[in-house]
Amino acid sequence: IQNTSTSTEGLQNHFSFFTKKLFSHPFVQEADIIHCHNLHWPFKNFPLRFLEIGHRKPLIWTFHDMWSILGHAAHSLDCGRCETGKTCRKHKYLPPKLYTWDSSAFLYKIKRHLLLRSNFHIVVPSQWLQKKVEQSFLKHKPIHLIYNGINVKTFTMQPRIAVRAKLNLPQNKKIIVFLAFGGLTNPWKGIEFVQYLLKKFSSNKDVLFLSLGGINPKF
Repeated sequence: IQNTSTSTEGLQNHFSFFTKKLFSHPFVQEADIIHCHNLHWPFKNFPLRFLEIGHRKPLIWTFHDMWSILGHAAHSLDCGRCETGKTCRKHKYLPPKLYTWDSSAFLYKIKRHLLLRSNFHIVVPSQWLQKKVEQSFLKHKPIHLIYNGINVKTFTMQPRIAVRAKLNLPQNKKIIVFLAFGGLTNPWKGIEFVQYLLKKFSSNKDVLFLSLGGINPKF
C-alpha cells in the first residue's frame, strides 16, 4: 500500500491519484477493521481521502502527534495561530516541512473538511494529546485514551546494583533520565522541564542527569 501513494509539494498528502487503488487493495478489501497510525510520517504522502473507508468498514485512527488537527505541522508548540488554522511563518519549517509556498492555512481548511465528513474513532496515547483533540475541530469524534504499552517480557525489573554496574553508572547517586529522539535537541518532548531540573540540581553532586536519544541536527 505504501508504494501507491503520492505527494505534491505544498499540498502534502491531501490529494492523490491513487486513492481508488487503495480502496481496492486486497488488504483493505479483506480487512474487518482498518487501523491507521501516522498518515504523514515517515511516508508523509499517504492520501488523506483514504479515511472515507470509514463509511464502509470500522475505522480507528491512532494519533501520535498533532498533525491531524493542524495545517501541516506535527506540533503547534502551543502556537495559537497554528491551532486555529491560521498561517504562521515561523512554524513553516516544522516537520513535515513545507518547502515551497506556505499552504498551512489552506491545508487546515481542506483537512477539516475531509475529516469532519469521515467516520472514524480516535485513539490518543496521552492526556495531553487528548486535551488538544478535544479543543480542536475533531472534538465531537469518539476519542479514546489508550496509553502506549510495552512488552513486559523484554522490559522487566532488574536488580539496581547489577544494572548500574553493567552500565557503568554510579551506585550512590540519584539518576534523572530524559529520553527523546534527538535528546536535548528535541523541542517537542518537554525540554522546558528538563531545563528546570538542570538548574534546580546543578549544584547537587548527588544527582546525575542522563539524556538518551543522541543529537539530531534536524531539530
